Order: sequence, then C-alpha cells, then structure tokens
Amino acid sequence: ATEQSGATIDIEGSQAIPEQTLTIDGDEFKTDSVYIGDPGDSITVTVDVIDSDSYRVNMRNTDDQIETGRRLTGDSTTSLNLADSTGTYLLTLNQDGTIRTVHPIIVRGYEVALTAPDNVTADTSLEVQASLTYLRGTRLNTVEFVVTNGRDRIQANRTRGTDGTYQATLDPSGLGTGSYEVYATVR
Repeated sequence: ATEQSGATIDIEGSQAIPEQTLTIDGDEFKTDSVYIGDPGDSITVTVDVIDSDSYRVNMRNTDDQIETGRRLTGDSTTSLNLADSTGTYLLTLNQDGTIRTVHPIIVRGYEVALTAPDNVTADTSLEVQASLTYLRGTRLNTVEFVVTNGRDRIQANRTRGTDGTYQATLDPSGLGTGSYEVYATVR
C-alpha cells in the first residue's frame, strides 16, 4: 500500500519492494509495493481516505495520459482493467486537482527467471543471471540488475550473451551488512 496525505491506495496482489520515493510534478510519494500483471487483467483497488469527498483513481502511462479511471466517494473498492500495452503505469488518487497518493503498476512483456546466490560477502563478487521469455509488446535487448535494500544499491546493465542469457558480475564491497533484494528489469 502507498499512503500519502491521509489517503491509502492498495492493489490486491501487489508485491512488496524496498521503499522508494517517486517524484510526480515536483511532489514526492513514498511507495513500498508494485503491482505486476498482464495486459487487460482486472485488478482490485482499495482506497481509504480521511474524508468522504469525491476523487478520481486514474491509471496513467509514462506520457502522463490517463488510460482508465473511476470517480469514487469515501473509502472504496473498485475494479479496473490494466492497459492493453506493456510498460510501466502509475495509479493515482486525484482530489481537487491534486495527486494525493500513487501506486506503481508494471504490465509485463517478459517473464524473467532470475538466478542469484542467497549469500555473499563483501570480498566476493556477486554473480547474477537472467533468462527471459518474451510474452508480448516491444522487444527489448537490455536487462538492468539491481541489488538494493531501499537505501543502498548497486546495479549493472547487460545485453544478451551468446548463450541467450543476461549475466552480470557485481561488486558488493560498497554495500553495508544486511539483507538485500535482487531485481532484473527488462529495458
């Protein structure tokens, strides 16, 4: 769930991620989850607000165009269909011309299988590998590997190797001790 300005927006089935700050129109929003789905999927959206005034829940694309939306009043649960195109989207709660809170959405074009070790030490390298299965949409040729705990991060971009996989060797020596998540994103 993402909470800002006394409003909360949640999409059933969202995945937890390290807390991130998204900047939209100069305003910062913190989020700790993302919804990943397929084109046309129906999603269940739950909104909690501090007042019963009306507001809009809109799904916006990367060009800030509204793909779909609903006008709601008070605490509500509604269904929306994801866009038919792959890519990243943002579900926004708009009230009185102001975005009150957001929730990121990824409409996937690839299935990604990620391989990474469970543990590494600061003096050893971190070997990561991704295998992609193309599902739909634009064909892309780069995978971005990210290792993060929400505060510290290392990353590397790789193109497909001769064996058909994407591989990277990362240096964890700059990361502090603790738990980290490893992500592979197709770009």
